[in-house]
Amino acid sequence: MTLGANETAHLTTTDIIGKTGIDIADQDIVLYRIRRLFIMKKSIYIDFNILTWYMNNKTENENVGKCLEKIKKKYDIYCSPAHFEEIAKIEREMKERKISKAVIRKHKRYLEELTNQNIVYIEPRTSYGKYVLKKNSGLFPQVYRDVIKKDGPNITRAVETIDKKNLEFWKEKRATANDPNKSENKFLNATLVSGISTKDIFESKAVAYICEKTSWDDYKEKISPKLLKNIYEIDVKRPYHIFELHIECAMKILNYCGYHSDTGNLESPTHDISHAIYGAKCDYFITRDKKLFFRLKAVYFWLGVPTKVFLCKGK
Repeated sequence: MTLGANETAHLTTTDIIGKTGIDIADQDIVLYRIRRLFIMKKSIYIDFNILTWYMNNKTENENVGKCLEKIKKKYDIYCSPAHFEEIAKIEREMKERKISKAVIRKHKRYLEELTNQNIVYIEPRTSYGKYVLKKNSGLFPQVYRDVIKKDGPNITRAVETIDKKNLEFWKEKRATANDPNKSENKFLNATLVSGISTKDIFESKAVAYICEKTSWDDYKEKISPKLLKNIYEIDVKRPYHIFELHIECAMKILNYCGYHSDTGNLESPTHDISHAIYGAKCDYFITRDKKLFFRLKAVYFWLGVPTKVFLCKGK
């Protein structure tokens, strides 16, 4: 390149390496995507019991904090409004159990510490709102206030009681499966049902029976295992509430047939379903609840949700 008098050099990318600006732009896009691939962290959704475990162990074991820092270098940890709903439940029980308000503040503080205020949230801009991951977002305190400070405690009480009648009905129904004189219901025996693998449970006679006998208020047709099979890849292109309905039905079906279900706590399944819905947005779901671990693995596998479920063992 030769310059004349009073000319200013304006070097193009072609002058530098013999390629067009378009070529360089394409290369920049590729390099950007490669950097994003390596820089972007995988996401972890934590069950509420991970929070309580962290609270109970951090001060007594310094390795817990060190371990958390190592994890955060590779992963982003997320919570959701479902965590605040469970905190709201604790606040609701404060008077009955004489719980100090400091306990509520402690839950919030440790949840912030665990997640850096990362939250899975529904964008409510349109009826086609979708689940999004918000990092270190101002949404955390906003959602906390909405759930805890407003009518959250009463709302959670109402939600917890919605499915109690159905859970009690199927619990009684399963009890007859243990009676030798009721051999036609043997396939509902919870021990036998829970022995089925997470990949096969939705093809079992117990699940087929539950689906045939159950009507869903928000669904016009019968929910069947065939309808739910790999439905996630279709649901991600539709309004979020459709996926909510499908995962809720799948979780309830397993609860009704006694698949690793918590029969002693008829409120727990409601919160488990909320966590299952939000957790499906992340790469990994971590829980200390062995029963939820099996149910969630089965549901995610059958619906085609790519989230991997892990059970955190140990003290």
